[in-house]
Amino acid sequence: MDYEDFDASDWKEKLQEAPDTLWQVWRLHESLKVKWGSAGLGQLMKAVNGLACKKAEAGEILEILPFRAYYETYWNGRTGYSRLCEQVSALQVPYFPGKAGSDEQAEQFGKYMAAMADGYELMEEEAYDQREPFACRLQEGAVVCKRQWKGGLSFRPEEAMTAYGLFKGVRLQILEHELYGPIAKAILLTGKALDVRGDGRELKDLFVRLAGEEYEKLKKERPYYEI
Repeated sequence: MDYEDFDASDWKEKLQEAPDTLWQVWRLHESLKVKWGSAGLGQLMKAVNGLACKKAEAGEILEILPFRAYYETYWNGRTGYSRLCEQVSALQVPYFPGKAGSDEQAEQFGKYMAAMADGYELMEEEAYDQREPFACRLQEGAVVCKRQWKGGLSFRPEEAMTAYGLFKGVRLQILEHELYGPIAKAILLTGKALDVRGDGRELKDLFVRLAGEEYEKLKKERPYYEI
C-alpha cells in the first residue's frame, strides 16, 4: 500500500508539500505507530522504502541512509544491513567549506555528518561490524571539520546539521567530547544568535532545533562531559 492511500493527515500533507521530509519519517516512529498501528505503519514504511531504494539507485544516498537503517532495524529483520555497510564504506567525506565555499557544499557536509550519526544510532548495537562503517565515516568527517574549522562562522542553516552530527557522535561515544563538543556548541550558538530571513528561515529553524535537541540529549545522558 502506498502512503497516498492513507487517510488525509497533517503528516501526509507535509510529505506532499515537501518530499524531502519523507526521509525524516523515522523521527515520528512512536507517534505514527500509535496513530496507525504496527500493521498500518509497516505498510507505509514498505512504500517509503521502495522510494528510498530508487533514490539510492540514482546516487542520492545521504538523504535516505538514516531511513534505510531505521527500516532495516524495525521492519525488515536487518536483512539489508550488509548492503548498507557496502554503501557507507564506499562514501567519501565531502568538502567542509567553513566560511568559504558554497551553500551547497555546506549542505552536503551537514547531510553527511547527520546521516552517519543517525545511521549508526538506528542500527542494532550487536550488529557491530555492519554499523562500524557509519562510525568510521563520522570520525573522518569530524577530523576534516576540526582541521578546517576556525571559529567565527558566517552562519548558514546547513551548518547546524554539522553540529547535530557532532553532538550525536559525542553522545554515542564515537567522537571525543573534548575535541568536538566545543565546536558543535559554537556552531549551534552562532545559529541561534543569527536571524536568518527569507527562504532560509524555515530551514534554519528546523536544523537549529534538531541540533539543539541533540545537545539537550547529550547534556542529559552525559552530564559529566560539561559541554
